[in-house]
Amino acid sequence: MNKSTNGGQNFDYIAGQMSGDRVNWSAPLIIHPTNPDILYFGTYRVWKSTIGGWGWEAVSEDLTDGDEGSTYHTVTTLAISSLDPEIVIAGTDDGNVHISQDGGDNWEDISEGLPDRWITRVAADPNDVNTIYATVSGFRWDESEPHVLMSNDLGENWIDISSNLPELPVNVIIADPENPGYLYVGTDAGVFFTENYGDAWVNIMNGLPNVPVTGMKLHNPTRKLVIGTYGISAWWLNLDDIVRVTEHVETESELSIFPNPVSSQLTFYPEEPVSRVEIYDLQGKVVSTQQWDTPIHEITMNVENLSPGLYILRTNSGNRPATGRFIKK
Repeated sequence: MNKSTNGGQNFDYIAGQMSGDRVNWSAPLIIHPTNPDILYFGTYRVWKSTIGGWGWEAVSEDLTDGDEGSTYHTVTTLAISSLDPEIVIAGTDDGNVHISQDGGDNWEDISEGLPDRWITRVAADPNDVNTIYATVSGFRWDESEPHVLMSNDLGENWIDISSNLPELPVNVIIADPENPGYLYVGTDAGVFFTENYGDAWVNIMNGLPNVPVTGMKLHNPTRKLVIGTYGISAWWLNLDDIVRVTEHVETESELSIFPNPVSSQLTFYPEEPVSRVEIYDLQGKVVSTQQWDTPIHEITMNVENLSPGLYILRTNSGNRPATGRFIKK
């Protein structure tokens, strides 16, 4: 077994069995969600270890279109379902996605319906065992269209949920385990969020510059979304800020705001007349306030000056305060 030293520490090289494989410069490695001895690694095929990496077995054939002697045609992304760890998904840089439903013993090509482009990330939904996702980048082909795909039947059929995303390559996707339908994607110009499986996306940069986001992890115990960028290090976002205002209390009712998303002017009808309304950004800062001498039932507010993003509106008068969320286009 090959060994190397670094600062007096010994390291064992455990990839010898696959060292001759064609491999991506950002080769994927994933760990079983409940058994850390089970690992999967991608070259141009999928390798599996059941002994913590000390021994590996190739559990798939070539999942790419094949090109010996090239650093292209490689596995770029792997995912394992937290609901059923027997489900493993692999994506390649030449547009292929395969799935195994028996821990890697057998693989099915589920690429039909996907763009013939670089598969940047595959993911399994933490709330529905049959739902999976794939993000795709056309950067190599000088294509700027966004590609976010969802399947509700483990890849038998794919639905494009890119909707209103800007024309940018998409690099990574996270599904929220606490909120079905909440998805976060990292693009070549920041992070976007949807609360309805991609029917509408909103920018949630919150001070993050417009840079490529190449990696994201959701630490659910603290509700933090950790973001890795290409060039300006790592950032994090408190996800609870997206779904509630700090002052929110359980007795507050929900407001129906329309149109939503909104470009210039919104309207809502509180259950009781109000005389003061505040709008918060996701950091809990009041960005707009409007008040009236006499409480009124129908509220119309101009939000044209707000930056694109997700906001929380709250009535701060009357016997029963109410809140609502809206997206500014």
